[in-house]
Amino acid sequence: MTAEGPEPPGTTAETQIPDEAAERLTDPADRPSGPAAGWPSAPAPGQAATDPAATDPADYVAEGMGYLDQAIDAFSRGCESADGEIVPLAIELLARTLPLRERDADAALVWQRGLEDPDPAVRTAVRTRLRRAFGGDEVPPGNDGEPPTWWEEFVEAAVCYGTLPLLANELFGALDQIYSLAALPLAQGGGRARDLREILLSAVRVPSQYAWGPELHESFRVRLREAMGASSDVLPADWPDA
Repeated sequence: MTAEGPEPPGTTAETQIPDEAAERLTDPADRPSGPAAGWPSAPAPGQAATDPAATDPADYVAEGMGYLDQAIDAFSRGCESADGEIVPLAIELLARTLPLRERDADAALVWQRGLEDPDPAVRTAVRTRLRRAFGGDEVPPGNDGEPPTWWEEFVEAAVCYGTLPLLANELFGALDQIYSLAALPLAQGGGRARDLREILLSAVRVPSQYAWGPELHESFRVRLREAMGASSDVLPADWPDA
């Protein structure tokens, strides 16, 4: 997941909000200045060097980190708002800014609170923002239309908890292992039918070691049953690990 910097809302393709909300965000009047209760906040930024003649690059970094802390406090106050248009935006900005201060656990908590908000409209908007980089035509859970694919829950959780690189690493590792097993008999010029079956069985078992493996197997089980027009499972309950 790529953390996004605190650019002014409504000015980038990554942060799109209703026009009226964007207009309101340009008006600084009546904004509270204290930290919001219940949402992750940051300590008041220290006095960073602002003298142009300063030569220590660390001073510039410290100053930028201070602005990040100020942004975290401001976004936290937005999360406490009762405005259904602003809250999802504030939640996304807060959740994507916190990891820049090495607060991934807090970011996951912010996403989760947004996904469990009592207001259904807020929950839907937060889920849409969480999934903005998924691409394709996936349908978020709870929306009308075709059910989401089995892997979307894992991708959504990975974005929420900041473990998307780990998930990608698992998938590429599994793909590499499956490819190596399947390509071996091809590279060696074939083999006996029994040997080929054992190789394919080993390749199919690879996903079993991952958290998403059982969901992949279950998806295949359902698709095979539907393709064969069967009313019950056509595979053993413990397939393919029997």
